[in-house]
Amino acid sequence: MFGSDILDAAIGLFLVYFLFSVLCSTLNEWIVGHMRGMRAKTLEIGIERLLACSDTKNDFFNLPLIRSLAIKDEAKPSYISSATFVDGLLALVKAKATEVDPTLADITLDKASQELDPLRVVVSALKGVEMQPILESLLSGAKDMEEARKKLEAWFNEGMDRATGWYKKHAQIWTAVLALGVVGFFNLDTLTIMRELMSNSKLRATLVASAEETVKQPTAGNNPLMGSNTVAAIEQKIKELQLPIGWAWHTNVINAASTPPVTVASVLRPGEDWPMKIGGLLVTACALSLGAPFWFDLLGKLVNLRAAGKKPETLKEKK
Repeated sequence: MFGSDILDAAIGLFLVYFLFSVLCSTLNEWIVGHMRGMRAKTLEIGIERLLACSDTKNDFFNLPLIRSLAIKDEAKPSYISSATFVDGLLALVKAKATEVDPTLADITLDKASQELDPLRVVVSALKGVEMQPILESLLSGAKDMEEARKKLEAWFNEGMDRATGWYKKHAQIWTAVLALGVVGFFNLDTLTIMRELMSNSKLRATLVASAEETVKQPTAGNNPLMGSNTVAAIEQKIKELQLPIGWAWHTNVINAASTPPVTVASVLRPGEDWPMKIGGLLVTACALSLGAPFWFDLLGKLVNLRAAGKKPETLKEKK
C-alpha cells in the first residue's frame, strides 16, 4: 500500500510539473516567438550564413516572392519552405548575373527546364560575389536541373537545422527564466506539494485520474491545451485539482501552551521554513525547465506502470 501511495504521489507531482511546463512553453513561445520576433530573426541569420553576405541577404529578402511571405513589407518572414528558398535564390542569382552581363536576362531558370548549363553560366558570371564558390561547389556534382534543385534544397534544410538549434538554445534560456517567474508567482513548492500528496488520499486520487486522462491525448506532449487557450485552460485545471499552491497569509501557532495561544501571520504554511521553501521552489523551477515533452513521457510511463500493477505469481512461484 505504501509503495502504491508513493507511485500515485509521484504521478500527481509529475502532472503538476507537466501542466506548468506547458504554461512556461506557451509563455516562452509568445514572448520569444512573437514579441521579440526571434523566429524571423533566427531565420534571417541562418539565411545570411548560407548566402555568406549581409548585402546578398538583404537582396534576397527584398525579392517580391520573399516579401510576400511576411505579415508586413518591413517585416521578415518567420518560415520559408526549401522549394520557395530555391525559387528565390535562382531569381536572385539571375538578377545579380544580369547586372554584370545584361545578355543573361534572356536565360530561363525554371522548374520545367532540365538543362543545367544555363544555371552554370549564370553562376559563373557572379565574379566577386561571396556565394559564387558555394553555389559552384553545390552544383559540381549535379547532372540536371532537378538534381541541382534537390541539392540546393538539402543545403537549405541543413542550414535551417542549425538555425533551429540556435533558436532552441535561446528558447531554453527564456524557459528557465520563465520557470523561475512561474514558480515564484504560483508558489510551486515541490516539498509542500509532495507532503500534501502523501497525506491527502483524495488529492492523490484526483491527480492520478487527471493524469490518466491526460496521457490518453495523442498530442498532449506537444500542445495539450489548445494553443492560445493554454493559459486559461491551465488556470481552470488548477482550480479543478485544488492544488496546494499560491501565496496567502496563514496564521501559525508558535506556542499552543499559552492562553490564548501565541500565533503569528506568515505566508508560510505550518511546518514550512524559508530555507526549505526556497529549496522546494528551486527544485520545481529546475523541473519545469526540462520541458513539457519530458514530463509527458515520464508521466505516461508511470501511469502505464500503475495500470500494469503487480505481476501475478506463476504456479511454480506459488509452490
